[in-house]
Amino acid sequence: MTSEPLIIGNKLLEVESCTSTNDLLRETVEKSFQAEGYVLFTSYQTAGRGQIGTKWHSYPGDSLTFSLWLQPKFLHPARQFLLNMAISNALMQFMQQQVSEKSQIKWPNDLYIGNKKSGGILIENMITQHQISGSIVGIGINLNQTSFPPELPNPVSWKQVTGLSYSPKTVLTQLFPYLDAWYHLLRSGAEQKIKSFYLQYLLGYNTLQSFEDKTGKFQGIIQGIDEAGRLIIAKESGEACVYQIKEIRVMFE
Repeated sequence: MTSEPLIIGNKLLEVESCTSTNDLLRETVEKSFQAEGYVLFTSYQTAGRGQIGTKWHSYPGDSLTFSLWLQPKFLHPARQFLLNMAISNALMQFMQQQVSEKSQIKWPNDLYIGNKKSGGILIENMITQHQISGSIVGIGINLNQTSFPPELPNPVSWKQVTGLSYSPKTVLTQLFPYLDAWYHLLRSGAEQKIKSFYLQYLLGYNTLQSFEDKTGKFQGIIQGIDEAGRLIIAKESGEACVYQIKEIRVMFE
């Protein structure tokens, strides 16, 4: 997908199981030098994490769970959401082609098929002296699950959509070129292309739908994303509101 040298996936470490690939990768890069693009993969993550303390549920061999090490020092911390968009775009492009054209990004970084969640991204940036010195990008995708914990509101696996079974490691290696291509675009400064693609597949973009915030339920339209990665929603009253993560909830019918 790109003629540039491969960054993501140039080194792959596979472990049988671990609590969290993000935590293990952080320990690894803190102990010894690892080249940018290093990937840590497991077939069983026992204590995976999502955004703001949420948990990632998986069973042995059912999910794709991995983390990758990037060093986007070229990206100012105030614009770090561009990395989130680039990674989301890679996953969305891959899922559109491999699984379902109904694949969408639910802000800020959930992977959806229709109105059901099929995966998510957790990016943890290391910021020093006004620079992103490193980023640990954790990705989890439901592949082969046919049942989920009852407390999960709307999960779905690829198998439930296509009827096929998937090898997590095979899916991972197929995904590398997509991640690599979008990361190269980010490095080249293709900010507008990254933003446009993200909005094109953003769930609910430019569509009237129901939301809930601290004031209650309301109808509104997602107008875009600001530079800090906050969601911009125009309420029916005409008021434009800006939301951080966990401050707004989409109310699916």
